[in-house]
Amino acid sequence: MVTLPAILIVFFKNWYYSNLYVNTLEKQSAENKISLLRSQLHPHFLFNTLNNIYSLAVEKSEKVPETIIKVSDILRYMLKEHNKKYVTFGEELNIIKAYAELEEMRYGDFLTVSIENNVDEKYYDIIKGPPLVLFTFVENAFKHGPNKSINKSWININMNYNNGIFTYSIENSKEPDYDDMNKENANNHTKKGFGLGLQNARSTLYLFFQDQYFLDIKDNPESFKVKLKINYNK
Repeated sequence: MVTLPAILIVFFKNWYYSNLYVNTLEKQSAENKISLLRSQLHPHFLFNTLNNIYSLAVEKSEKVPETIIKVSDILRYMLKEHNKKYVTFGEELNIIKAYAELEEMRYGDFLTVSIENNVDEKYYDIIKGPPLVLFTFVENAFKHGPNKSINKSWININMNYNNGIFTYSIENSKEPDYDDMNKENANNHTKKGFGLGLQNARSTLYLFFQDQYFLDIKDNPESFKVKLKINYNK
């Protein structure tokens, strides 16, 4: 009778610290995965933007200085916000606009970009998420849209926030015969989740939001569309 309470105390104490240790390991594992995902994104972006500047330089474009400034702003954001757990919607929106402007300068009349933001500014600080996830979908749209097209291209970005639900969609045009010309690559993208960038975004969303988000990716014959919903009520 005397030793039973002592045994129970020891048991629950051990159980508590065991669970605490496991949870700590899981948290460290998740943080390590997130750091790895972000480190994979940066070289990918840098490679693309350097190519953009090179193309403009070859054309002796007057847009080179302005382009370098915008690239610097984006890289500064990445370095500054990289280690943050969350960034606000306003912060991510600024970097998306800067990148879109950068690409519009590159493609000129060859590309039409529409950004429709229906989120009231009072919700900007409420809508939080891991850095660069929304940006990744934009980068992917440019990479597989105008970058792969021989005709005029378009990209539509739409953002809404209603009743605690944030909705973000981005759709880009693509060549109708793009998949036929690149069947092997298209199949590989399908198996891997449409490329490294989208794989990283999908993994990061899961690590942060678990069952709070819904991600739908549709690879249509003439367009590619990503739709993300995050429930901030949970």
